[in-house]
This record gives sequence, C-alpha cells and structure tokens, in this order.
Amino acid sequence: MKYNLRHSIPILLFLFLCISAVIHLWYMISNGHELALRAAQSQAELRGKEMANLMQHMLERDDKLGIQKEISWAASDTSLETILFISDTDNILFALDYRFTDRNVREVIDDQSYGVIKDVRTRGGHASRVDADAHRLWNAFPIDLPPRPGELRSLRSGVLFLEHDYSRTAQMELARGFREFYGFMVFLVVFCVGIWLVLRVFLVERVEEIVDATRRFAAGNLSARSLVSGDDELAQTGRAFNEMAERIEAATAGIIKKGEERFELALRGADLGMWDWEIKTGAMFFSQRWIEMLGYAREELQPHIAAWENLIHPDDRAEVVQGMNRCYEGTDTTYQGEYRMQNKVGKWVWVYVSGRVMEWDQEKKPLRMLGTTLDITERKAWEKARENMIAKLQEALCNVKTLKGLVPVCAWCHKVRDDQGYWQELTAFIHEHTEADISHGICPECANKERAEFTKKSDAKVDPS
Repeated sequence: MKYNLRHSIPILLFLFLCISAVIHLWYMISNGHELALRAAQSQAELRGKEMANLMQHMLERDDKLGIQKEISWAASDTSLETILFISDTDNILFALDYRFTDRNVREVIDDQSYGVIKDVRTRGGHASRVDADAHRLWNAFPIDLPPRPGELRSLRSGVLFLEHDYSRTAQMELARGFREFYGFMVFLVVFCVGIWLVLRVFLVERVEEIVDATRRFAAGNLSARSLVSGDDELAQTGRAFNEMAERIEAATAGIIKKGEERFELALRGADLGMWDWEIKTGAMFFSQRWIEMLGYAREELQPHIAAWENLIHPDDRAEVVQGMNRCYEGTDTTYQGEYRMQNKVGKWVWVYVSGRVMEWDQEKKPLRMLGTTLDITERKAWEKARENMIAKLQEALCNVKTLKGLVPVCAWCHKVRDDQGYWQELTAFIHEHTEADISHGICPECANKERAEFTKKSDAKVDPS
C-alpha cells in the first residue's frame, strides 16, 4: 500500500494519541499511590493542626467538654480510625473510643504507631509515619498541657495522635486520575482532529494539488498548472512549477513546430500524404498534402474513417476494407495496397497506401495506426500506355509477312531473284527479308568432297609422270 500525506498524517496523529495515552496512563498508575499518599498526608496534617490548635485553646480555658466534643465531631471523618490525646506520662486523657480513656497508650497502640509519638517528643513539632502496604498514616502534634499549681508556665507537653486509613482516599485519587485521563484523552482527540483539519486545508490539499499538476504534466498535458495560492513555501513551489512548465511548454512547442515543419517538408519532398487513425474512436487525421492530393480543403473532409472509406472506388473498397480489418483484428500489423480514390471534381486518383500499427492496449489490441499515401496516377497512366504499346507491337508482329510460294534460285551460282527482278546473293536475300543472322560453315559431304580433290591435286604434284 502506498502512503501519502492524506494517509500518513492521520496515522501519525493516531500514533501520537496512543503514545500520549499510554504514557499518561502509565504515569497515573505508577504514581497514583504516591499521589494518594500525598493527598492523604496533606489532608491529615491540615486537619491535625486545626484540631491541635483548637484543643490548645480549650485546654487553656480548661474546656474538657469542648475537647471531647471536638474529638467526637472529628469522628465524622471516616478515614480517622483513632484519635488520642496523650499526656506526658503516656496516659490517654481523651479518646475517640471511650474505652481507651485513662489507659496507658502502650496498651492501645502497637510499637510502630507509638514510634510517631516518640518522634514528637524527641524532635518536637509535627511527626508522621506511613505504612504504604496497609494504607495507614499516623500523625502526632505536640500540645502544651496546663501548668501545675505553683508553676508559672507549663513544662509539660501532651500529644495529639491521629491514625488515618487512606485507602478510600487512594481510591478517590485513582478515580480522579481516571477522570483526568478521560479529559486528557478528549482534549487530545479534539486537538488531533483540529491539527488534521488545519493540515488538510493548509498542507495536504495544497501538496496534492501540486502533485496532481506534476503528474498531469508528466503524462503529457503540458498545459497543466498548479492552482495553489498564497505567499508561503508551498505557494512558491507551485509558482516555480508553473514557471518551469511554461518554459518547457514553450520550448516543446517550438521543437514540435520545427519537427512538424521538417516532417511536412520531408513528406512534401517525397510527395507523400500522411494519415493517423485512432482505431477505437475512428478519428482520423489527414496531412495537408493528403488533402491536396484529392483537391479538398481541410474543412471539407470529416476527420473520420468513414470519410476515407466513402472516397474509395466501389470496385476496390471491399479489398481495402478487408486489409484494414486484418490490422484492426490484430492479424496483421502492416498494410500496403493500391486503389482508386475520388477527388473533388469526381475523377479517380490512383494512390499507393502503406500503414503500420503503432500502439496497442494491455490486451494487445491495436489502438493507433499511421501511414503514408502516394499519388501514383501518372505511373498508372504510363503503365497503361506501355501495356497498350506492347499489345500493338504484338499485333504488328502477327501481321508481318513470311517467305512463301516459289523463290527463283540459280542452279549454278545459287543467287536468288527478288521481287524487283534483281539477282542477289542468297545470304543477302535472307538477311534482307528475314530476321535471321547468317553463320558460314561447311557440311560433312562438301568437306569430304573437298578433301578428296585436295588429295588428288597433291598426288599429281608429287608424281611427275
């Protein structure tokens, strides 16, 4: 699958959304207990200071009933499990549970809880301890006890001990964390959707416009231009592409024009007309020379295969159409033929046509066929004149007289008397009255006769008697 900006940006935003959610959820879970503890400590410390200050004022007024009411009212906080007001001798003066009153604190709480009381007495000020596994929180606050009779100021210090179960606080903190997580996710979704809408309008659609113009230009549509407007980098890129496309279109137009001029000059130099047939649509282009061959103007001929077929001589049409159909059906890839076409004034013009299939579709069916047309009317007229001359010569040869009847020949010199009464050598007579050539030789009988006479003469010269 090919990814583009329209696909990639939503995928990246979705990944960002998922990663942010995972990070936020991991942080909430890993730090949820610590956050709950911090919240419980803050609440417990604030509540304990308020109680300690209030009890300090009540002790100064010796309002023991008020102290017990305050402790009872504090019991409305369900997280508070133990409230003890301890004297300097570890005696419990006030307690949330009346059963603990006047008892020693070591009998009521364990050593871990008692440790926070020791911390207050050792270091002074507020002290706290935590049992994270049990969700327990202990806080202790020092409170000055009233002075004894005879003392100017109190030298004793009591302790307000509070034990909290912050498990409910932890649950509430976790619930609050999930609510924050849901809110954060809603915000992220809205944020990502907004980012995608902004990027789609100001980036994706503009980039796609430039890419689409580039593809159309690369496919051969030299008039394709980018419609991106503005002053940003994308708009500058679109304008740069348009300028480049205009220069290429102008240069290409010049090259094409020169090529067409050269091609037209070449065709005219060869006295050829050119045609271009789009097989599926039937559209047909005729060059200027092709049109001039038949004496038409361009607007007088429909640029379609039907117009070409209508100009073919009826006696030639079936054979021509059959040959072109073989190219259309894919049986042949070339066509050559001579036939007659009717010109504008009604005369028949002999043409020689040569064509070839130049383009095919994915199914190997022909899409386009190009070819040339040559006017051979003069050649056909010359061929016809030649044929007529040959026929006349053959007829004349048939009428030539041959030697027949009685021919007078001299028995001695073998001369022949002609029609005018003159005697001619036989060879001259034959040469004059026939087309035969004479070749001189000697027959076997004459050769034997001549040899015998020559031998007789030779023997006579040798024998003198």
